[in-house]
Amino acid sequence: AGFILLPFLGLAHALLFTGGVALTSAAVAGALSMPRHRLAMLVAAPILVALPFLLPKPDQAILNAGMYNRPLAFKPGPDSGSFSPVESARRLGPVIFEKDGLTARIAVRAVPGTQDMSFIVNGKPDGSTSPVDMYTQIFLGHIPALSHSDPKRVLVIGLGTGITTGCLTLHPGISEIHVAENEPAQVTVADIFHQHNNNATHNPRVTIHLDDARHFLATDRT
Repeated sequence: AGFILLPFLGLAHALLFTGGVALTSAAVAGALSMPRHRLAMLVAAPILVALPFLLPKPDQAILNAGMYNRPLAFKPGPDSGSFSPVESARRLGPVIFEKDGLTARIAVRAVPGTQDMSFIVNGKPDGSTSPVDMYTQIFLGHIPALSHSDPKRVLVIGLGTGITTGCLTLHPGISEIHVAENEPAQVTVADIFHQHNNNATHNPRVTIHLDDARHFLATDRT
């Protein structure tokens, strides 16, 4: 179910769908065990399938807040400004992209009061355009390239925001940049950050391999 429902329906609708299937199964089981009420149960079955989809969709801000990662930040008190957990989640900023992929829930959030964006995996920020994150992402590309006497082929493990890959495209001596990324939705995230990563995903020297890095290294014959 996770390999089919999550990518095609998303987390929220997948939960609603499975809820509807469970209710329908209960109705069918009831019809089989109670012949006198069989007609009523069978009539109720399609209604029960649709019922979960009539409920409000789970809050986008809460789904991407990562409350499990730092629960104290959402606890009402001095550190959170006495806001409720839901209010604290919404104050993190609007979600401009989200996707339930095969490996994780991917999202991009606009940082309130700034022009920055944050890339999120399962609610946990894993990269952004803030200065602290930019230093890390930029140096991860430039330092190895400058440390090698004559780099020609490069492997980047994990696409992320694409900024590290984009920095490598600035080195003219590098002819091939291979990126091993096991989450297809990550390519869309890098496209959203195109102004910060030199449009890395569309650079002709960049090849993105939708594969686990270990498997890619073990099977690559180029």
